[in-house]
Amino acid sequence: MYYSPKILVVEDHIAIRTMWVEGLKSFKKYRIYEAKDFDRAEKLLQSEKIDILILGQASPKSLSQLQADYDLSLVVQLSKEMDLTNLAKSKIEAFDSFNSSVSKTVYLPAPEMSPSIEICHELIDQIKIIPHQNVSQLLERAELSSTDNQSILLCVSQNQRIIQDLQKVTTAVQMPMIVASSAQKALRELRLGNVEYVFISNDQDDMTAVPLVRSIRKEKGYHLPIALLSTPLEVHDRIEAVHAGVSLFLHEESGYDVLNQGLRQLQVLGKAGSQKILIIDDDQGDLIHFIHQSLGQSSFQISSINSPLRLLELMTEIQTDLLLINCDMEEVGGFEVCRTLRTIPEWQSLPIILIGQSDDPAKRMAAFKSGADDYLSTHLETEELSLRISARLERMRISQERADRDALTGLLIRRAFNEAFQQKLQIAKRKGSVVSICLLDLDHFKSVNDTYGHLAGDRVLSALGRLLSSSFRAEDLRGRWWGEEFIVAFSGEDPQSAKSILERARQEFIKLEFEGENGEVFKSTFSSGIACYPDHGEHIEQILKIADERLYKVKQNGRNQILAKDEF
Repeated sequence: MYYSPKILVVEDHIAIRTMWVEGLKSFKKYRIYEAKDFDRAEKLLQSEKIDILILGQASPKSLSQLQADYDLSLVVQLSKEMDLTNLAKSKIEAFDSFNSSVSKTVYLPAPEMSPSIEICHELIDQIKIIPHQNVSQLLERAELSSTDNQSILLCVSQNQRIIQDLQKVTTAVQMPMIVASSAQKALRELRLGNVEYVFISNDQDDMTAVPLVRSIRKEKGYHLPIALLSTPLEVHDRIEAVHAGVSLFLHEESGYDVLNQGLRQLQVLGKAGSQKILIIDDDQGDLIHFIHQSLGQSSFQISSINSPLRLLELMTEIQTDLLLINCDMEEVGGFEVCRTLRTIPEWQSLPIILIGQSDDPAKRMAAFKSGADDYLSTHLETEELSLRISARLERMRISQERADRDALTGLLIRRAFNEAFQQKLQIAKRKGSVVSICLLDLDHFKSVNDTYGHLAGDRVLSALGRLLSSSFRAEDLRGRWWGEEFIVAFSGEDPQSAKSILERARQEFIKLEFEGENGEVFKSTFSSGIACYPDHGEHIEQILKIADERLYKVKQNGRNQILAKDEF
């Protein structure tokens, strides 16, 4: 979902108005409205949230009054005093005393000379460079949203240290960040769409953090992860914040590392939209309708199978995050299906919820005995069903994330990296793109442990883990392969471009200083070998073999280098 800025053109000359509208429509990311006079324009302004107002005729109100009355990001007054040639050369100049960064005047061609698409582009280009946060962010947001649908982090704070630290975090993972200095501005940014993570500090003048969280939840629902940065809260304040919808608490003095870890936790919590729920019901009637009605406003991917026997046949192929099983099925009972699934290792940790028409405690006991995580009745309120499923999935996500991460470095363990890489590989095969794998090995790490102590060695491992976590794109994979060996996978990058990306991290790592157990100061380096799909194989084992061979060649030739082709 993304936001399309709304532009209203007010012009009484039909030919000129039509050309402006058609020219602006060439920007697919904008929604264009038109009115021939100000009375009609005012009706639109009252019924629609217009962002930019372009006036080809005099307004009964001042530009500043218009901007204030209708919460416009920008008002542009078009003037008919200059000719077409001068218009193409001119910049938008301020003629309004209210605020030169909000109200602007631009010259319009004479009535007999209709504006061309090029002039419309000139107008938009000039609007883009207006030094006003609302305007620039509005158009930047449309640009981002219309191209690669990037996730955006919203920082609601006046604390410059927090803003700067979060900026470093988001820059490292190439995630755009928007800053709002007030609750009102924060809510406006959220309405523009594409914000996926929110950090709020408790320093807004117009609204404290908890009421703001409550307002965000009212507008955006409970799937948007929100971190609250504050001083330690009393128990009753923390409970109130949780009820308001806070996802994560962080101390307001948290530095870069804690904020980076906080973003990663929010990313885990934000995965709900991609989670899959599979319904097993042989009737395909009331229960399916009930589930869709209950979860219809959520972003879960919901599918169903109408035969439990079919489920048992397809178990190895089905990928789902949660099973909802009708315990009252006639073909095979839901209890039996659940009991059978729990005998299969791959399905033993999958959340399973049984649903029945009865509130009978005996059925609830039978559900738990069969291995279900919960038993729900169709008599539940739809909101409760949604919340119980969401809570179950959230706990599963957090538990899975902890199980998949190496405690010392925070990176994916070998198994989890392999599973995630297989998905990357399937996507690359489908798209016909490349995926590069980089094997990294800390140079002379045994000597580090022997000379400076194992605790110092752990600090080196942890530092490289943090560096890899905060570098590259959010979708790139980072893992601890074993011991002092690490692994990174870059989608869409060939070995040479992967080398350029990794080289920046190598240069950063060289600068780090570490302290031994006796106070000695030392530095560390790493070596790397790179290979890629499809040039070096169809499977991870084949690609890793080439990467490992190149890593070995680096070690043979002085270490502290990255090898992306057979240069030695």
